[in-house]
Amino acid sequence: MPTFGGYWTQQKLDVLARYLGAYTTALKRQPFELLYIDAFAGSGSWQPRRTKGRSDPTLFDEDEEGAEDDRSYRHGSARIALETQPGFDRYVFIERSRRKAGALASLKSEYPSLTARTEVISDDANNAIPRLCAEDWHSRRGVIFIDPFGMEVRWETLEAIARTGALDMWLLFPLGAMNRLLTKTGAIDSHWEEALNQTLGTNEWRSAMYSTAGDQLTLDGSVPIKAKQPTAALWQFAKGRLQTIFGGGVDNPAILRNSKNSPLFAFFFAVSNPNPRASGLAHKIGKHILDHI
Repeated sequence: MPTFGGYWTQQKLDVLARYLGAYTTALKRQPFELLYIDAFAGSGSWQPRRTKGRSDPTLFDEDEEGAEDDRSYRHGSARIALETQPGFDRYVFIERSRRKAGALASLKSEYPSLTARTEVISDDANNAIPRLCAEDWHSRRGVIFIDPFGMEVRWETLEAIARTGALDMWLLFPLGAMNRLLTKTGAIDSHWEEALNQTLGTNEWRSAMYSTAGDQLTLDGSVPIKAKQPTAALWQFAKGRLQTIFGGGVDNPAILRNSKNSPLFAFFFAVSNPNPRASGLAHKIGKHILDHI
């Protein structure tokens, strides 16, 4: 059983559960096939744990001071989706790990009435999502949950989601991992820089995150100065980027923090459907949930 995360993990899952229920209720009388897509579905359950962190700076900070006495297993996003009422017409769980994909496949026996409507794809989400998004979405609507361990989602994947014009997206954006790559001096390892470009789809983050002090001369005549509030600057830049591709709009995110109050993620809600009536209802529901997280 996977062990990870802390209070913030339950926060994001509570938000997802509330939105899925509201979403299927709102669209239950509409003539659409409703899909739920889970891009990093895991195994279907999770268990909090204490950890001493990770050596890879592109991965998230886990909650090092989680409740060590709480060892209960909890529903992951896949089980939450399968238990949502009213239900979806189709469930697609994407998981690269074969072991976890096998655990997801076993869920079918626990929800036999949903077996024919449930698909498990063992593949990298950056490969599987564009294939799904290339399908015909005219008679479909859905929700996609993107919950990576770090900076695993390529910008091209988000563009594919936005092009459907039919998916509402909940995205866990890795603030903590990205902020660690943004050094105070602006001298960033080429591999880290490539990871930032891949996640944000541009290198313009540098001008957004750094200014220069002309009175402190170096060989090139300037000194990079990191933004005074890097967390806010980063999520605001990310929101602006998402707004360039999601025609239905992007809400301000909820900032999820660990027990030390350090920001780990920005939890974004974005709507690909540009129809004002549809996107307006989606944002009304999403904003209400985020405001009460």
